[in-house]
Amino acid sequence: MSKHQNPGSFSEYSQIRNLPFLVVHIEWFCEWLLWISTHFAVAKVIGIAAAILVFFTGVIQFQQSIESNIENKINVAWSIVGQAASAQFGGALVNEEASSSIPVEEQSSFGKIGNIGLTSALETLYNNGIELENVQLRAAYMAGIDLNAKYHWGLSSNWPFVVEKYTRASLADCNLQSSNMYASKLERVNFSFCELNGINISNSKAVKAEFSYTKLKYADLSSSDFTEAMFDGAHLDFANLSSIKAVKTEFTDALMVGTNLEYVDLSEAIGLTQEQVNQACINEKTSLPSGLVWKFACQYDNNDRLILENEEPKMLER
Repeated sequence: MSKHQNPGSFSEYSQIRNLPFLVVHIEWFCEWLLWISTHFAVAKVIGIAAAILVFFTGVIQFQQSIESNIENKINVAWSIVGQAASAQFGGALVNEEASSSIPVEEQSSFGKIGNIGLTSALETLYNNGIELENVQLRAAYMAGIDLNAKYHWGLSSNWPFVVEKYTRASLADCNLQSSNMYASKLERVNFSFCELNGINISNSKAVKAEFSYTKLKYADLSSSDFTEAMFDGAHLDFANLSSIKAVKTEFTDALMVGTNLEYVDLSEAIGLTQEQVNQACINEKTSLPSGLVWKFACQYDNNDRLILENEEPKMLER
């Protein structure tokens, strides 16, 4: 064989050079590499497709896991709400007659019963888009609950086409009598037509909340922010609204016999009448809307309790 003659193949060359058998198999490896190089495009497509399939399978399984977890949380939340509703003093097992027969002074201890996890349960339901209307939770402890409206951007048919929208919690037709919602976040919450007699919503932020035709007799709403809130047609007899923020707050047709409006700036309140002012309890620190005047002062005993005559506050003309 000449110096420059082609041996023809690795096998032939190995036989000529008497190379070991293992070295001969390098030929197979080289041929495999050659095949890979010629079919790389197809292999790459198949590999990418397989990777995509694996990825989306994982995403679907992960989503199913999340949905299952959310469903479990919602079920647990409803279970907690149901237990709280049937608890002593509170919920569906207490009828109207029993509730109305309990003296107001004894109801002051309501809302102190520990409903473990109730606040988180209600927040979980709200945050997952579950309606809370007609919920029955008398004397429940929900202090510090966060039911604030949630804001987002949406499309509008008018210029500029994008507007800020919101979703809000609706508890319309609920029964939360004598419950404790002290220091809660209640922006835009709908409490219309609810039974909230004796409830404690003091020190809360309830901007633009709706209490239309809601029963709030003996309720404690003191020191809360009710800017642009709606109390039209509400029953506010003997409720404590002292030191509230009432900028553009609506009181049209509200019942306000003995309502404590001391230390409240009502100069921008909407719908207040002289009759309402005459029946409510105000003081020299109360600012009234233009045209309304303070004519009568409520009378209190030595223990600062309101003196009543014929179930109405005893008034002294100024």
